Order: sequence, then structure tokens, then C-alpha cells
Amino acid sequence: IIAQSAIGSDVEVALAELEDIQGNSQAGQLLYNGLEVGLDGTELGCAGCHNGEAAPLTEGSWTRIVDIRLNEPEFADYTAEQYAIESIIHPANYIVPDYENVIMPANYGSRLDAQQLADLLAYLQSQDQVIDEASAEPMFISDNESGCTTEDALACAEAIAELDADAERGESLYFGSEPTMSGVVVGCAGCHIGGVIGPANEGMWTRILDERLTTDELADYTPEQYVIEAIINPDTYISEGYIAGMMPATYAEQITVQDLADMVAYIRTLEIESADASDETASTDVDPMATCSQDDVLGCTEIVAQLTGNDLRGEGLYNGTTLPAFGMALGCAGCHTAGVLGPATEGTWQRTIDERLTLSDFADYSVEQFVIEAIIHPNNYIPEGYTEGVMPGNYAEQLSAQDIADLLAFLRD
Repeated sequence: IIAQSAIGSDVEVALAELEDIQGNSQAGQLLYNGLEVGLDGTELGCAGCHNGEAAPLTEGSWTRIVDIRLNEPEFADYTAEQYAIESIIHPANYIVPDYENVIMPANYGSRLDAQQLADLLAYLQSQDQVIDEASAEPMFISDNESGCTTEDALACAEAIAELDADAERGESLYFGSEPTMSGVVVGCAGCHIGGVIGPANEGMWTRILDERLTTDELADYTPEQYVIEAIINPDTYISEGYIAGMMPATYAEQITVQDLADMVAYIRTLEIESADASDETASTDVDPMATCSQDDVLGCTEIVAQLTGNDLRGEGLYNGTTLPAFGMALGCAGCHTAGVLGPATEGTWQRTIDERLTLSDFADYSVEQFVIEAIIHPNNYIPEGYTEGVMPGNYAEQLSAQDIADLLAFLRD
């Protein structure tokens, strides 16, 4: 069930409506981070304030509701969902201590429908990290007590060495499938995939050790120090073949020392095991930045089959948090999340096998060929119950072969 009208200001009515609606945390994340808009066509901007300074930190939101807020006498009879809904549509009813100076807009009841509210709740429920509220304020690079600053990458390297780094979270940050602790999506992979705008992901750590640190100017650097400086002060050293000013210089204000530790942990995994492996990669005839033609889907399928897809980057492309090679954000999830404007995301791959490929028109298709055709030539086949012309027909121009490989990897999962 998808509600098309504003949820309104009655919390009990909103709770009743949401009983019949399945929330989607990915769609909620897009709304929360301003990558999708409310009913009025404008961004909500939740992430902009919920950085632990202007408003309570996003990370751990659900944990704090359950473990702290509901223990307050005035909320003893509340459910976590009820508290969260009231805080969204009636934010002035309860102001978290120390956050009195920034007043949250009180008009979200008129800017959200029931599905969007359910999606936001699903996203907030995913923020169940165990966090000590007393120490929950993020330690930003630009404002912390560790000595880590944009002028002292070595101090940053020493600071992150004291933290428990999570390479898996670092990968999510890198590919834009998870926001930083300030709620910002950095999406490094958007420029570094394929090595077109920034040095390629593959073998990044190996290149730092074997190439960057062998130069005179970087001879005294540790690899961690080099990576950190490249993130928070990117124009200090520009790799040959690339241009100064392309990478944002604002990450020091957007990421915490923990975010930095996690990203460095992920980058440390980007090794090429041997010269042979490097030569094999370099000798491939497939250009990951090649584009596909609507008139040759089979040829595109053969090209994509030679590339390794990254499901995390594919998820970022699908959700609009990672940019494709040659265009604006796709935001496929906006139409496909609940199966309203396009077939539902969930079960895409299996439906293709069980239903689409049993049709006579596609008897000779592989799953990959069908999905690629559905992406770059969407009006060739319209599933029952959906309308021709809704999905953009220009993705062949926006997507590289690597983009398509990554989308397939995500949809395959």
C-alpha cells in the first residue's frame, strides 16, 4: 500500500497507517540525506543537522530512543515507532538536552506521505549502533583533540592507530552506500573507478608502497600518512596524469577520525598480489569506461562479462548515492523500491529467471543480457502492470561498462 497524500499531524493516525506499509531503509536513507525530495519537491535536509553538533547524531539514533528516550517518565507508554514519528512531525514536543538552539522544522507532516515516513523509520531503525551518548559527539578532523588536522597527517595516522578500524564500513563509505557520521555521502568510488578522474581503486595500496613512497618528497611518509593527506588535503600531492582541484577539499569538515580510520582500513585492502596479476589486469582488451549501444545488447553483455562487478558500488548507483561515469545520479530505487512505477527491486534476479526468460521472446537470453537490455533499452519489454516511457531511455549514454557490471552485481544479490 502506498499513500499518495501527506501524513498529517496526528501521530496516532500516522501509526495506524504505517501498520499496512513496508518501509524501505535505502529509500529512507536517500530522503534523510537529501538525495530524494519530499512531497513539496524539496529536500528534507535531516543529515545536515543531525551531525551531533546541531542535532543528535544520526548513528545510534534507534539505540538512543530505545535505551534512553523511552526510559524518560513522559515516554514510558510510548513505542519506539511512536516516539520517532512524534519527533518527526511534532519536533518541539520534546527537545533533547543540549540541542535547544536548533529548532527542527515542524512541517514534515505536510511534506511526507505515509510511505516516505515508513521509509524514514526503516532507515532510523537501521541506526542501532551501540553508542555511549556521553561520548557520541563525532570527533571531526577539523575540530578534535587528537592533534589530527589538515596540516598534520602524521598526527592523524597516530590517532587512527588507536581506534578499532572497520574495513567493511570503510568500503561502504568509499562506495557511498553508507553516510559518514555527519550524514554526508562521500562516494569516493564515483571518481576513482576506472582511474578516469582520480587514480583507480584497484591496486591503490600497492601503488602507494611501490610508487608514491619511493619519491624523494614522500620518502619519510608512512602509507597511512600518505592516504590520510590525500583525503583531507588532496592538493598537496597530485598523481601524474591527474588535475589539482578535482577532489573536494572539505572532507576535514565532513568526516570524523573514526570515518577516516575505516576508510584507510578499506584502502589498505586494495592490493595487487603480484606483478603477474598487475600485468594480467593491464593487458585486458576491455575498457571499463566503454559505453554500450542500444542496438547491440549482446555485444554489451559480452563486454560486461569480462569485468568484475562491485555490488556495493552498484547499490550506490542504484540508490543515487554514487554517480555513473557520464551523467547525473540514476536513482533507480526511487521507482523500483516498492514496485509502484517499476518492478520491485527485491527479487529482480530470480523473477528474471522464473518469469521473464520463460517467455518465447527471451528464450535465448541469458539473465545478464535481459537485465542489461532492461537498463539500456527499457521499452523493448514492459512487464504487465507497468507503463512504457516511465524509465529513462538514455542510460546507454550515461553508463560505462563498469557501471553496468556493478549494477548487475548488486541486482544479482
